[in-house]
Amino acid sequence: MEYQHQPKKKSLAKKIILAIWYTLLLFVFVILMIKQLSPVSKINQFLDSVESDSLYIRQNEAINNHSDLVDLTREEAYLKALLELSNSDSAQLTLNLKDSTICLYLKGVKVHEARIKEPEVDIILRHLPNSHYLWLFSRPIPVREQFATFEKEPIIVKDAPKDTIEAAANNEIIVRENEPAFVHLKMAHDIDLIIEQDSLLDNRTKWARYEFNYNIIKEDYLKTIRAFFSSGKMETHPVIRLKVPTDDLVSLYRALPHDAEIVIRY
Repeated sequence: MEYQHQPKKKSLAKKIILAIWYTLLLFVFVILMIKQLSPVSKINQFLDSVESDSLYIRQNEAINNHSDLVDLTREEAYLKALLELSNSDSAQLTLNLKDSTICLYLKGVKVHEARIKEPEVDIILRHLPNSHYLWLFSRPIPVREQFATFEKEPIIVKDAPKDTIEAAANNEIIVRENEPAFVHLKMAHDIDLIIEQDSLLDNRTKWARYEFNYNIIKEDYLKTIRAFFSSGKMETHPVIRLKVPTDDLVSLYRALPHDAEIVIRY
């Protein structure tokens, strides 16, 4: 009699496993659909933010969406943001995709400039109406969080010098060579700036790049899942991605204060 019950038990276990498997597939499908639809939600969020600023709409409606004035109005917005940035007492960053440069400014003076390679602007940002672009980028954008694959403030521990000669010798700066350089800046309005070094020299650097991007994607999907189950809302982060020479990237990032701001032009 015991043997007669075994096929039923196996059949039930198989059904349970299939049910779990199909549930997981459905869950993955729903999350992928959410990710596909989230750009639409983000665009609507931008639209709502701008349209709620009635004063801005009234003052700029006549020229903001005039097709012949797009470049001029965007250049004007960039210059306004630069002027506002000059009031900061700390070094700040500017990103100009029109002339392929990323620069460090201090009190309105350019102190460092690097060339940008392979810039990519998220489709959400590319398709913004000009009026909404101007509303977003006519002022510096605060950086909420910063992450990099290298130390921002390297700490070097040394023994106390015995005399002035030894002290002078200890002033030599120690730099780690071939340290992978990848930076992720999370800005206001949920905009992400991802900057990579412009060359992958070895397998260690390639692995660092893979791990860097994997962590960004994983965090993005986890946030999507949490947002969906907590509020039912879809969440996405428009990304601007570019490459910069390694030495320039390290210098720019280490010069940025913790309350950094960025001026963007594209």
